[in-house]
Amino acid sequence: MYKAKYTLSQLVKSGVMNELFGTITKERKVAKSDDIKVDELNAFNIMSILANLCITALLSYDSNVKAVVRGNSHIQVDVNYDIETSYNAVLSNLQANKTLIQSYANHSQELASALNSQLKFDSKNKDKGKLYLRINNLEEVKSMTPRQKKALLDNIVENIYFNRDFAKAQASLGLRGKNNRDMFFTSMSSGQRKGYSTLCREWERKVGYNGI
Repeated sequence: MYKAKYTLSQLVKSGVMNELFGTITKERKVAKSDDIKVDELNAFNIMSILANLCITALLSYDSNVKAVVRGNSHIQVDVNYDIETSYNAVLSNLQANKTLIQSYANHSQELASALNSQLKFDSKNKDKGKLYLRINNLEEVKSMTPRQKKALLDNIVENIYFNRDFAKAQASLGLRGKNNRDMFFTSMSSGQRKGYSTLCREWERKVGYNGI
């Protein structure tokens, strides 16, 4: 059953999901605007996600392990343990999360745009943008398998595409707008081509969406 309990910013800031989402270390107001920009190095940036996965793989060997992003293509991992064992642990964890990493790479723009919109809601104390997810509490995420984490990320992306609370993010993706025609997509489950408005209605029925 889908439940609307948490916003995207709550998931990221909770702390229990750092491995899955990265962390926010800096938020800043944009001059002459209500927008809030997020430090993308830490929020939904693929290099930050990879660094977190490296740390997770090594915590059982070294509680003080550190991973630092160097530029756009290198991650430096500092660990006080056997190099070969550490290397194999990191490689195994990255391979286990391969599909999750690919999904991040494919949807990082959507995630960052939606998070920025949610932070704007938060700054105005609006109870808006809660995600329809199949989780009861955040603690469940700690014991999720890579496949379950991938399913959770897919659910979040579906919210960004079809939840009307994310209309601004959808407009930036070209899905909504005054002169925008109904776009067609091929359904991953059925292989049928359906219009965006049809997919929105199907998603609302599936999750029990009760927005205005």
